[in-house]
Amino acid sequence: MTNRQATAKKEGGASLLMPTLLMVVFINFVGIGALIPILPYTVIDQLGYSEIVMTSLLASFSLAMFIGNPILGRWSDKIGRKPVLMISLAVNAISHLVFAFSQDIIVLFAARIVAGLAAGNIGVIQAIIADQSRPEERAKYMGFMGAFIGAGFVFGPAIGGLLSGVGAGHCIKHLFWWPGYSHFWHLHFVLNCQQCPLSYHQKMMMGCRLRQGS
Repeated sequence: MTNRQATAKKEGGASLLMPTLLMVVFINFVGIGALIPILPYTVIDQLGYSEIVMTSLLASFSLAMFIGNPILGRWSDKIGRKPVLMISLAVNAISHLVFAFSQDIIVLFAARIVAGLAAGNIGVIQAIIADQSRPEERAKYMGFMGAFIGAGFVFGPAIGGLLSGVGAGHCIKHLFWWPGYSHFWHLHFVLNCQQCPLSYHQKMMMGCRLRQGS
């Protein structure tokens, strides 16, 4: 592969990086609202639990995301953006698939909490956008990120309501196949992306080397 081909491949990966990150943000927030149409049937009618259990299950994802956001952000500063993002995507995908197949309330809570912690990669994605975008485009991509967060909140219940009609019984939760498989695709892209975001400490070390060289 020539230098020109390598540069073109790298630029092609870079052009897909931002849309992929924005789709991860969208799916993370779709996961909050997509449960609203199906939880009353799944938890109350099918499993026989109370409304308190249902609302607790709904809130567990958001609470876990709130807790996981600063933790994952701190880890990404220490070990790098890419490994933390890859691990969180893999954990999120597996958790959504476990939730789709499980009928045990304890497993459902565990899957939602773990998925919420992994969805705390929002701070990592924001750091990647800040690191990889040009200064004149940074505000634009941050605005896109906010728009995709809002779109996830708006379309989550609608997507949950539409896909809840696919299947019956416990199959009504199988709409969570979609975010699970989507995150596996995102993981594959991030794994093969030529742009490897640096951690805060790596950037500091690189800056020190450049200053020493000059």
